[in-house]
Amino acid sequence: MLTATTLSEEGLSIQYDFLEMYLNMLTEQPDYGIIFKDERTYTIETPKYIVRVAILDSSDYCFYTINKKTEQLGNYSRALGYNAFCNKLEKFI
Repeated sequence: MLTATTLSEEGLSIQYDFLEMYLNMLTEQPDYGIIFKDERTYTIETPKYIVRVAILDSSDYCFYTINKKTEQLGNYSRALGYNAFCNKLEKFI
């Protein structure tokens, strides 16, 4: 886990957004989790999917899912901004 001293201001803002999303998910489903690999790479675990997220320099969010049951990759997507990313992510949460 990264500490606040190793993150840029943008990285802290992004992690704050993801932590807020995580807390919202926990109130609905306690089996969810978010792992911060670094400033721009995250893994979101839900009961059915593992969602790998990368944030590009253009602030676009790219992600793909891994079905836990079949272990198949799929649902490659790119979202222009955090709100668009959250809207697309709702299908898998």
